[in-house]
Amino acid sequence: MKIYNILATLVLATCTVTGHANEVEYSYANLEGEFIAYGNPKADNYDVAVKMTNLGFSNASVKGIKVMFPESSDISECKAWLSTELKIENNKNVANLTTVDAIVKDGYLTATFPDGFVIPEEGIFVGYSFSVTQYNDETRGPVILGNGNNPDGFYMHTSRKYYDWVNMYDRTSLVSAMQIVLSGDFPNNNGTISLDTDLNFTVSQDEFEIPLTFTNFGSLPIESMEFSYSFNGTDTYTSTSTFDPALQLQFTGTIPLTVYIDNKAEAGKNDFEISLSKINGEEVSNSEATIKALLYAFANVPKRRVLVEEYTGLWCGYCPRGYAAMEYMATNYPDDYVGISYHSNDAMETVPYTDYPWFVTAFPVSTIDRQEQGDPFYWNDFSGFGFLTAWEKQLQKFTPASIDLSQVEFNAESNKVTLAADVSFIKQPENDCRIFYILTANGLSDNSWIQTNYLSGESFDSYGIEEIREFIEGPAAIPGLIFNDIPVKWSELNGIEGSLPEASAIVADKIYNNSIEFDLNNASSAQGLDMIGKASSIRAIAGVVDCVTGEVLNCAVAMVSDITGVTVIDETEPDIVYYDLNGIRINQVTNPGIYLRRIGNKTEKIFIK
Repeated sequence: MKIYNILATLVLATCTVTGHANEVEYSYANLEGEFIAYGNPKADNYDVAVKMTNLGFSNASVKGIKVMFPESSDISECKAWLSTELKIENNKNVANLTTVDAIVKDGYLTATFPDGFVIPEEGIFVGYSFSVTQYNDETRGPVILGNGNNPDGFYMHTSRKYYDWVNMYDRTSLVSAMQIVLSGDFPNNNGTISLDTDLNFTVSQDEFEIPLTFTNFGSLPIESMEFSYSFNGTDTYTSTSTFDPALQLQFTGTIPLTVYIDNKAEAGKNDFEISLSKINGEEVSNSEATIKALLYAFANVPKRRVLVEEYTGLWCGYCPRGYAAMEYMATNYPDDYVGISYHSNDAMETVPYTDYPWFVTAFPVSTIDRQEQGDPFYWNDFSGFGFLTAWEKQLQKFTPASIDLSQVEFNAESNKVTLAADVSFIKQPENDCRIFYILTANGLSDNSWIQTNYLSGESFDSYGIEEIREFIEGPAAIPGLIFNDIPVKWSELNGIEGSLPEASAIVADKIYNNSIEFDLNNASSAQGLDMIGKASSIRAIAGVVDCVTGEVLNCAVAMVSDITGVTVIDETEPDIVYYDLNGIRINQVTNPGIYLRRIGNKTEKIFIK
């Protein structure tokens, strides 16, 4: 089977609520998101189904279906059906409740079940079938899928590929975009709320942001919601959210929702309760409209530094996307961003792929705190600077861990670097944690290093950051780039065993110290290149990692001083290249301070008066 982008002729679904309480349209798919046209590249017979439950309404019944569908003379035998089971006989679907003719018009397949069928508690299968008599551009992707998370959201049988019913959600993580017309006594205003994160705030905040997920079980647009909340079972307070324009949500559609509440918490642990009490001024009666959770109010919350690890190579033509993104992040977020760039199969390869902290199957790719991977520029959106959005989301995430580098010392006689880290937790971590250490090299360059560049000639507007311009306007192969964040020495990248006590022994606010010594005498690349000798600066990174989830909870960074000598000069000299102490190239030195100066292959530290 092949997946294609949705055909341009298909119409994007809009709000599916009919506006009255007797009939609603329901789908497992996010109908306001993106769609995929899915199909077999040959003539075939298709059967597509979802399993529909009664959603807790005993009188809910199926009245019909509606699904986006290509109009083509090469598609025939369009049917809709209901069945208590999925059954194939003689390579054909057998529906044991009813089968009706479906109509294809205006980009949709629609069908009505005149009598309707009440959905039993165990659910029924709702489906449609059709035949593709000739494969072409119109018929190559006749099954329309969307994003969703219901494991009963996409079953399929075909006469030439899948000879029995297959749960295709397990294979694609997508669901059918089918909309099911339901009738019943549905409330005008109803819904549920859920909470997917811990609640951690500082005592000094005037208000707290409670991140909820709202699921709609009403049939009307939502103009307002009222929430009631309490701390430790005492007084109850209210917070009202209004929406202009009104929220147009499909039945059981979900949205993230932030509720702002006044800080009435006590310092430390609080028993917190919040309820969705009213929608559009009408009382909500739903046991799942109330949440009980622990809310912590701390004197101070640790500052988080987010680790980005890029996997790249000179041979990789799309890897310049990651190069530009990493340079942009280092320039614009120096206090919050920590970057490491792992090269593969080139002169800067140092860490073997078997030791990578993430299982890499393709290049380029990057990870954010080792929780998810994505394109190092687009991330998973494949449009715009999606990586930045994902990184900012992680930056706002609470961390219980604080880490600082209390010692960063270079011994010129032994050519060794000693690092010491101080780690503390504002509350006991859920899982065991470990510390890892990495030394990275900045300012690496060599004219023999030629970066393959597939971005040449692309539109700058599709990227929008200046760091990409040299690739957009440059040739297909670029020599002489300056590379930063290359690991040259490292501990166990997933953390040193025993570097922190077990989680059950961690005491809140107690400082735990650990140290490591790196020998720089063998800090070479896989090709034997002296990485320290070619670097303009060396940076130390220490991180805390959760041993169970693999998440990097926090990082600390510091420059390693005195690896090169310091030269004092009165003014800048021509025909040289300057960097700041983070190894970032600067066009002109105008302010007093310490900089890195590079002439040819020689790098030295300078002081500008």
